[in-house]
Amino acid sequence: MRRAQRLLLSAGLAGLATAGFVMVVGASADALVVLLFAGFWIGLHAFLGFVRLSQRLDRAAGLKLLSSTEYERLTDLTDLTDLTEGEGCDSRRSDL
Repeated sequence: MRRAQRLLLSAGLAGLATAGFVMVVGASADALVVLLFAGFWIGLHAFLGFVRLSQRLDRAAGLKLLSSTEYERLTDLTDLTDLTEGEGCDSRRSDL
């Protein structure tokens, strides 16, 4: 029920925004304007839905954001690991 209310509220706000745009700009209220605004609102809802999903998944996984110094420290460790395992040093056995 709550989802249906949010959908109706969103549709009402989209309709009011479209009507306001038509009135302010003086455009003709034809199907192309409605189609333009429908695409805009669908894109906006998709973006906001992605943000909500991303935040929910981050909370569920218990992830934390890294500071720039932590990120630099981790990338420096990765670079050192690449030097010891890769470049110029073949640690894989060829006789297997």
